[in-house]
Amino acid sequence: MLVMISDVNALVWILAIISVVISFILRHKVLLLSQLSAVIAFFIVLSSVSLNTSPFILLIQIVISLYGLIQYKKAADYNYQLVMEKTHQVPRTITRNGNFGDEHHRWRSA
Repeated sequence: MLVMISDVNALVWILAIISVVISFILRHKVLLLSQLSAVIAFFIVLSSVSLNTSPFILLIQIVISLYGLIQYKKAADYNYQLVMEKTHQVPRTITRNGNFGDEHHRWRSA
């Protein structure tokens, strides 16, 4: 049982590091805050001997990591589509009607 718990702890830490790196790359504040709160909860659970909720925290960690990976995939696909449109290799969908391809449309006149 002790070996299984330490393996779960190692997996939680590996997923936490991956999620933090992805949140920094994407500059995603919600992902970073949820990851930090999951790590703090993991510290609290590790410090308390009576609670054995490490499988629940592992599940939360997996969900946060999957969400980060999905967001990373969306950003990569968006960037790839934008490059393909700007090099005229595919029809314009993102950059049509004067849109420069920025998601926030800061430079478009109202």
